[in-house]
Amino acid sequence: TLPLQKPAPGSSERHFTETLTTRLPLDVLWAEFTRSLKDSREAVLWPTAVSNIRTLSEPLGEGTVLESTLSTGVKLHYRIVRFSPPHLIQYAAVQGHHLAGGATISMAHADGVTTLTWRIEYAASEAQLNGLERYCAAFFGSIAQQLRQQQVGVGVPGRDPVEHVVGGQAGTVERTPARGGVRPLPAPWPSGRALRWAGHASPSRSPAARRAPRAQS
Repeated sequence: TLPLQKPAPGSSERHFTETLTTRLPLDVLWAEFTRSLKDSREAVLWPTAVSNIRTLSEPLGEGTVLESTLSTGVKLHYRIVRFSPPHLIQYAAVQGHHLAGGATISMAHADGVTTLTWRIEYAASEAQLNGLERYCAAFFGSIAQQLRQQQVGVGVPGRDPVEHVVGGQAGTVERTPARGGVRPLPAPWPSGRALRWAGHASPSRSPAARRAPRAQS
């Protein structure tokens, strides 16, 4: 098993949170999300125009290695370090990744609304962290759009919003009214489709980029 990637001396840190809400039931969202992790080409939630992801071993759970292939062809690897269905997945970059750190994905359901929260913490050079933010803008904008399409006909008649709260801050909420009828789940985004996150701020940063501690030998 490959060890986790350690931050390089002098690295900066970036912490930010993405929160999306949907009227899809918790078990439905969990099932589709984990199906995406197993092979995003066979699922509908993952933004395949930005990246693809798959597991390198079954079953999906703690210790599973994930392989992400970016649109540029670069392959990155992560290991699941916590797995608690249907509420939590935590993963971390393994040795050889250009970033050190990872993310915690949590799901919770209350009052007819399911909340998907993605807490991201990475250490790297400023240039690499700026590239991460650009990637996340396209990635989360696409997931928000996929959630809107999947929840059509679910929840309150006449008003069935998906909320995309950037960094958990008010005033950056995206709402889409419901349309009549229930449609089948859409096909994955076609390869090579350009994505833009129009109208949204960049993911929020921690109050200041901080220096990461030196890696221990």
